[in-house]
Amino acid sequence: MKINSKVSECLFFLMLSGLFLGACSLEKSNDVVFQGTVTGPWEGHSVMLYNNLTNEKDSAEIIDGRFTIVRPFTEATRQMFFSTYDLRVKRGYAPFGILVDGPGQINIELEISEGFSKAGVSGSKSQELFNRLLEKQALLNQQATGQTNPEALANEMAQIIRDNPGLLVSPFMLDRMGNLLDLELREELYNKLTTPMKETHFGVRSRDLINGLKRSAIGNRVENFTLNDETGTAVEFNQFLGQYVLVDFWASWCGPCIAEIPKFKEIYDKYRDHGFELVGISIDKNHESWLKAINNHQLEWPQLIDRENESIANSHFAVTAVPTTFLLDPDGKIMIRNIKGEELDKKLAELLIK
Repeated sequence: MKINSKVSECLFFLMLSGLFLGACSLEKSNDVVFQGTVTGPWEGHSVMLYNNLTNEKDSAEIIDGRFTIVRPFTEATRQMFFSTYDLRVKRGYAPFGILVDGPGQINIELEISEGFSKAGVSGSKSQELFNRLLEKQALLNQQATGQTNPEALANEMAQIIRDNPGLLVSPFMLDRMGNLLDLELREELYNKLTTPMKETHFGVRSRDLINGLKRSAIGNRVENFTLNDETGTAVEFNQFLGQYVLVDFWASWCGPCIAEIPKFKEIYDKYRDHGFELVGISIDKNHESWLKAINNHQLEWPQLIDRENESIANSHFAVTAVPTTFLLDPDGKIMIRNIKGEELDKKLAELLIK
């Protein structure tokens, strides 16, 4: 049977169109699609996505109990979610993170009044593994009548990392829950990560914290570093040595840090002329908030601000929370970690008041 030439041209065009559409579909396959179904009082509300690591923001209105957010995949990361219901009805929100390993569809089942913390998530292998660990933690807590079982939880986490060195869940757990592991095992598991996972935000933080734990062991001498003071001047830490030094890691937004200031002022006035120096290192991301806090609280001792990249708090001191303090001897050797208040006052009197 002969095919009309015009029909042939049409068929040829359709074939080309199909190939073109196929190519477009392949290009779209690099997207991460968050597909949500929502129950509860969702009318008039939206779902918000943000990521401070990749500087992403997005949102989607909930329509007919569903929402869709599509993001181009650029790197393995953790996308954060909340809803306008949290803001308007609950007057606040607890950010909920979903680990993303690569392109594909991630399904979210949300009861909006309960919040994202109780949402069901599927389609992300890393998130499913992390949820498995959290479920294990909850089960162990129940079995131990409210007490944690860190060894069993650490074993579970270690096995997940060994089995999944190329998934984001592994560096994420090392970063967020690595304190469950001893230093030797923590380093062993970090070394098992694939190169791309070591290069993620959580992989870099894990490496820095491991190095910080080694460097900040009691008796070790603090390696010199340079940070800027409130005038923008670069200051070498070594210039403070030759006397006892308390290094105080703090932040303007940290309530317990601010609460310590009156006692620090008392101690500083008491011992500053007897061979003692207090050095504040802020982990603030907002430079203006840091400067405002220094001024508002009239902090007289040297103030430095940590770097956002290559954080000294992580890489030199393994600081995971503030306030955290270190008392150093005149040679820069670490004597005591997390000493403050009356205990610090008593120790300095013992060392300096003869």
